[in-house]
Amino acid sequence: MVAKIHVALIDPDETICEDVSTALERRNDPLTTTIFTNSETLINRVENDESIDCIVSSQSLPEISGLELLRAIRDNYPELPFILFTDQESASAVKRAFAEDASDFCISRGTTEEYDVLAHRIRNAVREHRLKREIDQTRERYELAVRAASDIIWERDVETNDIRLSEGIENTFGYPADQEYGFDWWQEQTHPDDEAGLKKQLHQAFEAQQERLQQEYRVQRADGSYAYVEDTCHIIYDTDGTPTQMIGAIRDITEQKEYELQLERQNERLNEFASVVSHDIRNPLNVAVGNLELAADECDSEFLDNAANALTRIEYLTGDLLTLARSGKAVGETTPVQLQTIAKSAWGNVETATATLDLGTDDTIVEADRDRLEEAFENLFRNAIEHGGDDVTVRVGKINNGFYVEDSGDGIPDDAREQVFDHGYSTGEGGTGFGLSIVRSIIEGHGWSITVADASADGARFEITDVQLSS
Repeated sequence: MVAKIHVALIDPDETICEDVSTALERRNDPLTTTIFTNSETLINRVENDESIDCIVSSQSLPEISGLELLRAIRDNYPELPFILFTDQESASAVKRAFAEDASDFCISRGTTEEYDVLAHRIRNAVREHRLKREIDQTRERYELAVRAASDIIWERDVETNDIRLSEGIENTFGYPADQEYGFDWWQEQTHPDDEAGLKKQLHQAFEAQQERLQQEYRVQRADGSYAYVEDTCHIIYDTDGTPTQMIGAIRDITEQKEYELQLERQNERLNEFASVVSHDIRNPLNVAVGNLELAADECDSEFLDNAANALTRIEYLTGDLLTLARSGKAVGETTPVQLQTIAKSAWGNVETATATLDLGTDDTIVEADRDRLEEAFENLFRNAIEHGGDDVTVRVGKINNGFYVEDSGDGIPDDAREQVFDHGYSTGEGGTGFGLSIVRSIIEGHGWSITVADASADGARFEITDVQLSS
């Protein structure tokens, strides 16, 4: 839909105004007109009505001339389109009109063709005015967004090495925003350990004519401390493939990096804990088991059976704690693996008694860390046997966006479904409470989701979703 153009026509002769108005509005242009015969009335209307898009004025007006009216309008509305429509065809009249910043000049010769010319010039003048206003508004919004954004917007002239930085440079790093900077200066602020890598990446990007480059590094603040930043830029090249300009945004990611470092330290402590469990607990545990077996050879006592059961529970608990410590690590390298093969292998690692495994996954393939996924299946199978009994049936099957593991046991009460994945939560007498917690860590480590659902045979059902499946 073409936007309407509201034109103010002014001429002392109302008949002429009406002729021009009729001629303009008869055309297939979105032109509407308002007639004025008095310049003061027109000026008041412009001051109180923002809907006027263009003024078309005669040079010969009763109170003031058309050029004097133009000057009066320009005092307060320097961009409003103003066209002189006059019978003064001399070059001096045209020159004076443009010297006074008229938008255009149109000669009135009393022919119908002149109205086509006038309508065309009105459209052009208004189109240019609206486009300029849009550009100004866009630039103003951009400048406001830059001031409001926490990111630092920057621009580099590759030839001169000059860089322009937004006001965020002062708020984020403490450097004056009104100061001129060079790219060499910015490189001097980068951490010495990061500088060589950044230069190499930038050189490789230029060589490959890469248009987008993202880098992470450390920048020295004005107070001497360092901040971690994420720097993303767009690179512009000339026709010869030479980089000419870079425009980008720098985001302070110090808090995020410090959190990541904290997680790394926590994982290191978990690994240390795993080592302690593996060596300092399992060694004396093996000694206790060995001595218990020697004692059992010499005498028969229910106390020895109780001790054996306790040591077995400690061994299971130690194994779960080790797995839990390892689950703090990120999932390792993933490869396409067959779900049925992984499930069979996991079933073979579990004491299944007379339980039955029912596989309905055919040749479904998932992208996964094989060892970690096998651990998840082992824990789900142990959970099914622990709560469903030795003769439980466990099924593994495919759903639209993932797979499920369900059993024919007693199921999970509704009020316990939110807690089953919590560390240490167990409804079984001999359970450690870590199995399902480990499962969740592994599943979420793959970027998947796990939920408790109703099984087809009233047992427990765990659905793993958000999985990319292939056959």
